[in-house]
Amino acid sequence: MAALKKKDEDMKAMEERYKMYLEKARNVIRALDPKLNPATAEIQALKGQVLDRDRQILSLERECEQAKLREYEEKLIVTAW
Repeated sequence: MAALKKKDEDMKAMEERYKMYLEKARNVIRALDPKLNPATAEIQALKGQVLDRDRQILSLERECEQAKLREYEEKLIVTAW
């Protein structure tokens, strides 16, 4: 009889742990799902903006480098005459 009672207590303890872990998993899913967590969606939007800015910076840096090369080329042409 004691063994049966012990098994019953073990089963209840395991069920409680299962419920606790299940709730933790639900919380993690809620935290990671952008549809359920507006902060995550905002973070994704900000990451997109940062990527756009980085692309724009690279483009402007290339344009600046090309302008410097053109200016140097013009100086060389002028000094060659």
